[in-house]
Amino acid sequence: MIASINNKLCIALLLSIIMLTSCHDDDGPFEPAPVSHPVQTVLWFTPYVPSLRSFLNQNYRDIQLNIKKYGGLRNTRFLIFTATSYDTGELTEMMWCNDSIYTEKRANYTDFTPTKAEHLEAILNDVKAMAPSETGRYGLMIGAHGMGWIEVDDYYDTALSRSSEDELALSTPDLHPFFGGDATNTCINIEELRKAIENTGMYMDFILFDDCYMSCAEVAYELRTATRFLLGSTCEIMDYGLPYSLVFNDLIGETPDYEAFMQKFYNFYTSYKTPCGTFSAIDCKEIEATAEMMRTINANFQLPDDSLNVLQYYDGYSPKLFYDMGDYVAKLCTEASFNIQMQEQLKKLVPYKAATATFYSKYTGARTPIRTYSGVSISDPSTNKKAKGKTNTSWWKATHETN
Repeated sequence: MIASINNKLCIALLLSIIMLTSCHDDDGPFEPAPVSHPVQTVLWFTPYVPSLRSFLNQNYRDIQLNIKKYGGLRNTRFLIFTATSYDTGELTEMMWCNDSIYTEKRANYTDFTPTKAEHLEAILNDVKAMAPSETGRYGLMIGAHGMGWIEVDDYYDTALSRSSEDELALSTPDLHPFFGGDATNTCINIEELRKAIENTGMYMDFILFDDCYMSCAEVAYELRTATRFLLGSTCEIMDYGLPYSLVFNDLIGETPDYEAFMQKFYNFYTSYKTPCGTFSAIDCKEIEATAEMMRTINANFQLPDDSLNVLQYYDGYSPKLFYDMGDYVAKLCTEASFNIQMQEQLKKLVPYKAATATFYSKYTGARTPIRTYSGVSISDPSTNKKAKGKTNTSWWKATHETN
């Protein structure tokens, strides 16, 4: 992969050193510059997703509206990686100077392979070098398709249809839980994302997935060493995505406000034309304790045969793939006192959450009631053949095998 850094980067970095309070040198021509002492750096990563491009463009405009509304970026550096094709991309920075928004291109990328950790790592290293956070705090936003922990080959092997590009890409080996674009050669392995973050030392304040199905125990466990919070949905997300014009400022700055974020998400989607949506913030520092308790439960209890069909689910597949973890535990663990302990642990795991009365699935075209909502899904009880790789996940191994 080749990255070419825009010449204006050198100017911007120099200005950021010598100017502490202003956006430009009063004695010279105006050049927008980023904040000098950022408390946080956030990267918005968008893979090549032609089917969502118009919505991602709307997200971009909504973020700008939010920045204008709140008068800036709250001392945050904000960079955007946009894949411009299957193997090219560009890195830009959005800045707030003199009560206006400016964008500057920072780098171009060619021969970019999103499925490879080293290519993701190169982008993250560029972000860290160009926009280092003085406090060591970083955030990652991802706007794309998502399929939770499901292995990409299992998903496409059972898909109803594929494009010619998908057919060519099916030979890509060793792909596991994924998010990404419209074809398998733009799908990114969750494990590869974790490796890239760990290798750069950019432990994240949060990783936000504006993608379907990413708020699950399996993904949270895989990313536990890469981020403090995992923000995502248990269900499908409307194409519109997150209401960034309302919530973006709650993610940035010295004190992100996830509680306010969830309230605004709820208010927006309860009045949306399709009033369906779920979102939650999983505290990944609690996932190992959760896994330890689940291992004990799995060793001592079995789900009654008549319980599977009454579990709260979050998708339109048949059989179902994603079930509510709190509801699953309640029906699996028949020991009342231990079930109470586990439910309390799930509240620690998911301190912030929001859900409308129903969720929508394009696979059925139906709205399904949400009876109970813990904010995190699990696929342990799934019998769908797309879930055949669940025993390979680090979550399954931590909760079903003794050391």
